[in-house]
Amino acid sequence: MNKKKNLPLHEPDEQWEKRKYKIKGIMAGCLIALLAFFILSNGVLLVEPIQKLQSKEIDFTGFTEEVKTAYSANLKQENNFVNLNGLFARLTGRRICNNVVKLNNGMLISTMREIDVEPVGEKIANVAAFCEDENIPFLYVLTPSKVDLNKESLPIGVEDYSNENVDAMLSYLAEKQVDTLDLRTNLSATPEMVEKYFYKTDHHWNYTGAFVGFQKIADVLQSYFPEESIVSEYTQLENWDAHTLEDWYLGSFGRRVGVFFEGVDDFAYYIPKIPTEMSCHIPGLLLKGNFEETNMREKYMQQPDYFNQDPYMMYIGNNYGYVQHRNLYAPCEKRVLLIEDSFGIPIQAYFSTVFQEFDAVDPRHLTQCSIM
Repeated sequence: MNKKKNLPLHEPDEQWEKRKYKIKGIMAGCLIALLAFFILSNGVLLVEPIQKLQSKEIDFTGFTEEVKTAYSANLKQENNFVNLNGLFARLTGRRICNNVVKLNNGMLISTMREIDVEPVGEKIANVAAFCEDENIPFLYVLTPSKVDLNKESLPIGVEDYSNENVDAMLSYLAEKQVDTLDLRTNLSATPEMVEKYFYKTDHHWNYTGAFVGFQKIADVLQSYFPEESIVSEYTQLENWDAHTLEDWYLGSFGRRVGVFFEGVDDFAYYIPKIPTEMSCHIPGLLLKGNFEETNMREKYMQQPDYFNQDPYMMYIGNNYGYVQHRNLYAPCEKRVLLIEDSFGIPIQAYFSTVFQEFDAVDPRHLTQCSIM
């Protein structure tokens, strides 16, 4: 009868030490290769930080901080350093770099802590109450985060409270009898939906996700005004031409970790097939013409500039305190006010085709008066 051998639970210490030495050697080789690339591409030799790293005065985190400080005065060199840091993080299998987390589906996020939603919720409820007194229907739209509802995309050990914060806000606004629209089931219920409707390297929804949001908001507004033509040919994606700029966009998270940590995004945008004639008024600027001439900014379509341009602003051009859209040929005569943050930029462009009068206000940039 053969006796079972007592197999060791761990490798022998000597064998494990050899493996650790080999791993360290590979990582050191990667680091040296990256440093050589970095030095050659910039023509600058950072002798002191490298010497400190070699003598073990500082670890790699300390090295990155010293190099970042040395290069912060030169934007181009600083961007190259960000790329270097992100590439080293990727080669060494790190999921977190410069406070940016890579999810299991490859999307980049910055985690959210649990917050007290009441101060913000109270302000929203006050605006809703003001609108009710003026007989103006009010809808609060909760834009989703990039973490799916079941948190399947979160790496082990990483915590994020985005969805808990939204749930708390919904509960608070329900107590205040504020109408809300929760877009998470349409845009971020699963990791696959997040991949489809968000930029990998940015916190915003992409223009396809924004179009889905536009459709869902239009559905609710249609229920408020059943006699109006809000849901129309303009809210159907088949009536818009899709255009894609490949490898075009490095979002806000991507600019913190560089182009090598998780790559860059393609950029898809939409132009209505139906002829349009409208205007867009931003203080100091009045644009007239079709959708492209009034809503789109051509400079973002010329060539990609990962660190110095934000193509998310291709519609409208930037975050502004006040934007007025006028379209006498739009199907709906209702006048709408969108109180927005940057998620509203593509939304206002889409709605400029639906409403004859559509205004957008960004409270972050409206300093002369209150929303009311």
